[in-house]
Amino acid sequence: MTIDPQAATGLQHSLELGGGPILDPDTLEALRELGGEDDPELLTELIDLFVDDAGRRVQGIMASLSRGDVEAVARAAHALKSAAANLGAFGFSGACRELETTARQGAAIQEPAQRVTRMFPEVQSALARLQER
Repeated sequence: MTIDPQAATGLQHSLELGGGPILDPDTLEALRELGGEDDPELLTELIDLFVDDAGRRVQGIMASLSRGDVEAVARAAHALKSAAANLGAFGFSGACRELETTARQGAAIQEPAQRVTRMFPEVQSALARLQER
């Protein structure tokens, strides 16, 4: 299956989450080109790995939050921040960065954690739409 990165153009986060593009088509295009003819499924594989890993980490954030394990929240947010940025999900990455920073500063993390958990389904849905095309 071939993914058209330009199909990500126009996919926006909901206004309640700040709007903005969910995925960056240029980043997706660069990843597609990285696979080239030798590995045309690279982007699909990266998307699958991200969705699987990020889903577990988002669940882990909520579980750690309920246990009061702020350090585990910060670690998960850090990993999500980098993985999301690598895939061009810059809004989600920024929300993860905010959660990580807030957690490391010892400030209240409930609101940034909820934002991350509410943004992830939008990212997941946008990635699924790309794979359906």
